[in-house]
Amino acid sequence: VEFFCSHFWGSPFNHFVQCIRKHAESATEEWDTVSYWICLFSNNQWEIDHDLQVADMTETPFYKALMADSCKGVCMVLDDLIRPLSRAWCIFEVVCSMKRRASVPSGDFRGLLFCTSAGSLTSQTASGYDVALAIVDKIANLNVQHAEACNQDDKKAIMDVMEEEFGGPEEVNACLKDHMGDVLQVLTSSFLLRIRERKQTIAEQDVEYMEDVGRSAWMHRTLSNKSHLISPLSSTGTLVGGTIEAV
Repeated sequence: VEFFCSHFWGSPFNHFVQCIRKHAESATEEWDTVSYWICLFSNNQWEIDHDLQVADMTETPFYKALMADSCKGVCMVLDDLIRPLSRAWCIFEVVCSMKRRASVPSGDFRGLLFCTSAGSLTSQTASGYDVALAIVDKIANLNVQHAEACNQDDKKAIMDVMEEEFGGPEEVNACLKDHMGDVLQVLTSSFLLRIRERKQTIAEQDVEYMEDVGRSAWMHRTLSNKSHLISPLSSTGTLVGGTIEAV
């Protein structure tokens, strides 16, 4: 497994697939070889309670997959409403990502990656500016204590992990806001670079246009200057070698 997927189950499946494909395409040229850990396919959904009924959260399949040496990052699949950040299990995966990021040298683990249908927000081809602003608004008012879970025992266990690993929900809130600041910095750089590229393209097109206009004007002047050398034919003469001979 190269990447761990964190997502909200209520999002449309085709949106999920599009987001993951966009991330894969930005990760490598051979995008169809990238492997992902996805709860829906990796856990036995018929016996999910058995997998989650553990005394220690580090024994859950989510934690084991995310902390595996092969895992390069956590792909959080985001929709317009940023709903994963309202789910307790997704917040748990965020906490695990932060823990892993803090313990692994920079570059070996990429941490939390916000993935949208426009691509990963921290990739070189990032362009999801509208989604990024929506995330900013969500995180600005985020309180992970309000995250929901189908099982309240799960939520309590996740809150306990936050307390143990980071000192409580408020610290997690602060870490998420800091991370979003880093994402915005990458997006801002990408946006400004694209603006410069567009301006350069427009400038080059203007130069080409002016050159075309100049060539057209030159040809017009040239033809106008040579027109006096051409004598019109009369009914009584013909042009031979630039002179008119009588017929």
